[in-house]
Order: sequence, then structure tokens, then C-alpha cells
Amino acid sequence: MGTEKTKTKDIKKDIKVISFDAGFTLIYTEPPVGEVYAGVAARFGYSLNGEDIHARFLETFKKQNALNREKRSDNALADEKRSYEWWKEIFKESMGDLLPPADLEKMFKVCFDEYARGDYWRLFPDVEQTLTTLRSRGYRMVVLSNWDHRLNQTLNELGLSRFFEKIYISTLIGFAKPDPGAFRYVIEDLKVPAEVILHVGDTLEEDILGARRAGVRAVCIDRNERYPSMRDQIPIISSLAELLES
Repeated sequence: MGTEKTKTKDIKKDIKVISFDAGFTLIYTEPPVGEVYAGVAARFGYSLNGEDIHARFLETFKKQNALNREKRSDNALADEKRSYEWWKEIFKESMGDLLPPADLEKMFKVCFDEYARGDYWRLFPDVEQTLTTLRSRGYRMVVLSNWDHRLNQTLNELGLSRFFEKIYISTLIGFAKPDPGAFRYVIEDLKVPAEVILHVGDTLEEDILGARRAGVRAVCIDRNERYPSMRDQIPIISSLAELLES
């Protein structure tokens, strides 16, 4: 761990602003998506297996995310309407053959709205204390996330909004990571040079490489050892608490 700690310490030098990704950096889904979808289906009179739906959801999400990366110039996650349709497509692929079309449409709307609520999200245990300490040390903090308008409600209900000066949401700013435009939007809006911003996120492509393309330093939060082979190439932390090391 010595090498990683040194990198994290060094990369924080002269940093004034810390930008955080949201999903799986600060918060995660709980209960599993398939369980929530099955619960909504039960309200409509259908008995479905939550584990099976969850497996289908994960497979569909990965496929659609890969397709989205191939079409960056027409990024659904940088537009509210297209984002809504993108999530609807994932929902339909996950459950479309299990339900009649009319109920499928109604259920998607319910599920989409439900996921704005903090009830379906949890904070990682290292989040609140880390943010509290960073704020006490004088860092300006923002969120930069590939999300839609629902994130504002989610973070507010989880009690996280109070930590952040701004919450930048891809569908509202018109740029989605890894497009450098997303990071440049933050730079221009905060009126600070790129070199004083540190971005923290959990994905190599969207968060780390995207930030670097905009001249922003970045640290990868890798709680589940997704990128063990990258530890000699990029700063990686296993817990947000490591940001507090000085």
C-alpha cells in the first residue's frame, strides 16, 4: 500500500476543489434492482423472481452501457429525454417478455420515479466522515455524475447535498463523462484552473481517463479490486478515508 498512499498524497498537492462521482463512489443501490422491480410488479398483480430479474438487468445494463460508449457523439446520458428512453430500453429488455406491453409502460414509470427516492440508495460507510473532514479542511466540494434530474432528490434525501457547493448532472449540463466537456463545464462554472481540481470516481474510462483528458487530476476509488493491474499507472484508493491522509 505504500506506493498507492504516496501517489494519493502527492496528487492532492495544491488541490482546492474535490469533485466526486455519485453512483458507487458515494452511494450504492440497496435492495438489488431486481428485487425492487419484482416488488413493483407485485403491485400490478405479477409474481416475478427478483434474483432472475436482477441478473437480466445487469446483463442488459452492461450491454446498453457498452453501446452507449460506442455512440458518444449521441450520448443519451447527456440529455434528459434520451436518458429516460435509455433507462426505459434497459427496463424493457430486462422484463419485456414477462409482462404485457400496457403494464410494462406503467411499471417503468413507477420504477423510474421510485429510484429518485433515497429509500433505494445507501451511503458507503466511509462517505459522511470523509466529506465532513474535507469540508472542515477548507476544500470546495462538488458532484459530477452521469445521472439525470433525480439525483438532486436522492442526494437531498440521503443528507449529502449539504456537503456540496454544486451538483453537476450530465443530462442537465449537456455533457457526460468521459467527454472532457463535462469536466470543462465544472472548471468554467467554478472559475478555477483545471490543476486545482481533483476528481474521485469508480470507473477507469468515465472518471479517470475522462478527467485526465480535461487536464484534471483524478483518483480511482476501487473498493472491490476491479483494477489491480492499474495500481502502478493511476492513483487508486480502497476507501474514501484515504483522501484524508496528509
